[in-house]
Amino acid sequence: MLCLRFVVLLAACFVVAMASQECRRYCQTPGQTDVCCDPPPPPRCPYPPPCIDFFDGNFPFCYNDHQCPPGQKCCRDACSQRKVCLAV
Repeated sequence: MLCLRFVVLLAACFVVAMASQECRRYCQTPGQTDVCCDPPPPPRCPYPPPCIDFFDGNFPFCYNDHQCPPGQKCCRDACSQRKVCLAV
């Protein structure tokens, strides 16, 4: 009986350790339960990358995501290999 309790305790510790590696920050809900508060992963650029017509001037060039308007990401264009802001 003692061996069974030890195995259950060991399994519970393993599950808690594995669950804690998936989340870095927990928040408490009004119901006093802990939930993961990690931010969602950033959106990805479309694949395959689109070919953008640069002559209309609607796609600003960029070097990183911070140079793009909210809701857009700095992605490589398939035709010119330049980076432009695209909605994701």
